[in-house]
Amino acid sequence: MALYALFSEVAFGQVLDTRQADSVMKLIDSRIESTTTQIIDFRLVRSFSALTNKVEHDGIIHFQSPDKLSYVLRGDRPWLMVVDGPDVIVKDGDNPAQKRGKGMSKLKDFIVSSLNGETLRNDDFFKKFVVEGSLVTVKLTPKPTQLKKYMKEIQVHFDSNHDVSDFVLLQPNGDSTHYSFSNLIRNSKLDAELFKLK
Repeated sequence: MALYALFSEVAFGQVLDTRQADSVMKLIDSRIESTTTQIIDFRLVRSFSALTNKVEHDGIIHFQSPDKLSYVLRGDRPWLMVVDGPDVIVKDGDNPAQKRGKGMSKLKDFIVSSLNGETLRNDDFFKKFVVEGSLVTVKLTPKPTQLKKYMKEIQVHFDSNHDVSDFVLLQPNGDSTHYSFSNLIRNSKLDAELFKLK
């Protein structure tokens, strides 16, 4: 069942009640559980309160459940991150690939949890499900004081196929990070070499 069919009579901008929100999560969980791999293009836009211009990148993600990731920012100086289990390796332009530690692991965890739906199941957030036309947006606000230092709100936008179309992180200082996803290919075979950097 599509989201637009489930909420065809819900008013625009309406916050879903617990029963409706549970129905949405079941649809999303079903989609996630049936997904073994994803290939997805993205546009990344970062806005800084102290700067007039935004920083924009195009990229592509290859993800193999549960924890293999290839994340590429395209451009004149490509930036690549590959994850194979606990190992995180980064290559910046023509520089040699380097294994990274805890700081980069946090970025990896953030991306992976966004792709596999763990962000929505995390008990560290208050969750609000809002209908916007035929789409559903989940707004997450952090509970722990420590998280509140780094994030004000996360917005996860789902299209009518229950796939993430946009992912927005709003920070307390006014900075924001916005991913727009497109051209999703699901459950295709991925070459193991995608998850290796030398």
